[in-house]
Amino acid sequence: METTFDYIIAGAGCAGLSLAYALSNSILKDKKLLIVDLSHQKTNDRTWCYWTKAASNFPEIVYKSWSNLAFIDDQGKVQSAIAPYRYEMIRGIDFYQFVYQQLEQQDNVHLLEGRINNIDASAEKAWIDVNGQRFFADRIFDSCFNFSQLQSSANNNYHFQLQHFLGWTITTDESVFAEDTATLMDFRTPQKGNARFFYVLPISERKALVEYTIFSSNLLNKSDYQEALKTYIHEQIGQVDYQIEEEEYGIIPMTDVPFPVVSQKRIIPLGIRANAAKPSTGYAFLNIQQQVKEIVEQLIKGSEQITTKSSRSRYQFYDSLLLHILEEEGHVSASIFGQLFHRNKMKTILRFLSEQTHLWEEALIFSQLPKLPFLKALYQIKLNNRNVTNSTKVLSSQNQQA
Repeated sequence: METTFDYIIAGAGCAGLSLAYALSNSILKDKKLLIVDLSHQKTNDRTWCYWTKAASNFPEIVYKSWSNLAFIDDQGKVQSAIAPYRYEMIRGIDFYQFVYQQLEQQDNVHLLEGRINNIDASAEKAWIDVNGQRFFADRIFDSCFNFSQLQSSANNNYHFQLQHFLGWTITTDESVFAEDTATLMDFRTPQKGNARFFYVLPISERKALVEYTIFSSNLLNKSDYQEALKTYIHEQIGQVDYQIEEEEYGIIPMTDVPFPVVSQKRIIPLGIRANAAKPSTGYAFLNIQQQVKEIVEQLIKGSEQITTKSSRSRYQFYDSLLLHILEEEGHVSASIFGQLFHRNKMKTILRFLSEQTHLWEEALIFSQLPKLPFLKALYQIKLNNRNVTNSTKVLSSQNQQA
């Protein structure tokens, strides 16, 4: 196998494959490309969901789309049409097969399975060591990160939580699901000191993905997720017979630990490593697609330094506040999310979570939430000298201009 390439992508997850796909559909499609991962996944190991009002990047593989969203807690149910938004689902297996099918048609794209031992660069070249062999490239795009290293770097200056979940795709013997409505959060489950909820994504009246999600620092035993799912299905969906078609499990870091925004010249961070996941929600798919688009545009222009954008300072501040509450007072999270959804329009919430609201809208949203947890979070963050100083200055400046 040859050892020199134009580009190397380290990590064949959503970000790495999205970049490879975007390159293959650009004027850079003839560049020699190596994609490295421990294994090139082609099973249905995960599901990506997102809301959008733009045309899909992958219209061929959108598995399901919903025009209504619901939120449920002990205070009741909020349900709303979300047009012009759509809530869409892409299954992992469809994404992998679709991208690999296109890449396998190109002789200049090479796949390599192996353990990445090192990534480094000089002024002239970047290199990656895999299974004892070294491969060179003009640029390496690195989407790999280590959970434990990321967590240890949080220390007292930053927050680190895990969004962990286990979901079942089930089919029922009776029609029990409203297939045009996705339940974004259902908090009707014991919180046990953390934010714990279910979401339900109906594929048809008799089929849905039901997922148990927790925001916390520690993972559960697999049996704990499974028992919670059984209880929820029995108590909230109905006493129906059902079969489990598939099971998925995942962990997403939710952190304000800063990743490098400006990369080295030849080693460019990608995906979650480049701030693609929103810290307070874990949503990343659309951010990855925007990030990939910007990277390809810079490569086409011949930019010496490839950069990826980060959230604006005030949204980083909001994320840090919520992460602190999730970390220190997880038991109040259900109340915060409850007031957010019960007191605001669904489309306003989607715009806020997409970082597309105006400052006055954000002030109105926060005015409707319980104030004590946020004031305590702000006090503790400043007391521990956590990294929100610039965000606070930006907020003050914008407030004076408003």
